[in-house]
Amino acid sequence: MELFDLIPSMGGEDFSIYTEKTKGCFYWLGVGNKEKDCVYQWHNPRFDADESALIIGSSVLAVSALKAIEYFI
Repeated sequence: MELFDLIPSMGGEDFSIYTEKTKGCFYWLGVGNKEKDCVYQWHNPRFDADESALIIGSSVLAVSALKAIEYFI
């Protein structure tokens, strides 16, 4: 797993509006994998996701939920 800061872009995400009101965190889950020919962007008809990344994504969300429960309760 690799973590890094993203370069700001003009993407269409509105998530930043939520963080004007409360603390928040945004995850990007990479699903590309050159070895499995998962190299095309989302809107390309040849897009394919490396589904093994879903295990990592699910784990990150589960731990985040548990930490939030621990923090708020």
